[in-house]
Amino acid sequence: MPYLFTVLLLRPDYLADAFGQDTYTAFVAVDADDPAQACLVAQREVIAKDCSQDDALHTDPEDYFPLFVCPGHVQNLAGGVLSMSESASTQPSPSQT
Repeated sequence: MPYLFTVLLLRPDYLADAFGQDTYTAFVAVDADDPAQACLVAQREVIAKDCSQDDALHTDPEDYFPLFVCPGHVQNLAGGVLSMSESASTQPSPSQT
């Protein structure tokens, strides 16, 4: 039975459009309940998407830093559609709670 994971990776600065904000979410299935294996599968997946075949051979998977790993396939509800200021303005004030 495959184990499902959600992995959020930070793209390296040399590839990122906006460093610190350029992430990749992978939904992976691995043979063991092993978050490290899930990270490696996700890192290889994003390298295949980001790099040409020649560049992929010379790209270190560890350049893609894992920010978050959890069991199951988890959907990010923010989806990158809110800026930080918009996100803060949509939070209820203490008087609204």
